[in-house]
Amino acid sequence: MNWLVASILSVILFSITNGIARGFQGKIHPLFALVPQLIGSLIVAVLLSLGYKSIAPKIGTFTTQGAILAVIAGVSWVLAQLLYYTALSKNAPLSVAIPIISGGIIVGGVVAGALFFSEQLGASRIIGIILVLIGSILLART
Repeated sequence: MNWLVASILSVILFSITNGIARGFQGKIHPLFALVPQLIGSLIVAVLLSLGYKSIAPKIGTFTTQGAILAVIAGVSWVLAQLLYYTALSKNAPLSVAIPIISGGIIVGGVVAGALFFSEQLGASRIIGIILVLIGSILLART
């Protein structure tokens, strides 16, 4: 599977997740909403790990530094999900909250790529960031 197919499938699954998240607002506290999601994540991780040996040569190496970074990313993800669920529980419209959050992720990803991975931040990316920010502001005002 190439990166584009993986990205498109990720968008589809995140969209499904967002719809479900909006559906359980008011039925469970945002903090407790994380528990079933973490259990689901753990189940998927365990099942994938069981098949690790058969696909290990294709995946690459496992290092302590990589594991530490993965744990930090996991903690960041859990806190982000908690804040997202909190925003939805405060009756944030999904059609506004998701574009604002996604826009912030886009801007953060471009900036992180430039700062930490020496990715080029050319004129088209700067214009893209400005357009995303303008779009987020317009969505928040409606």
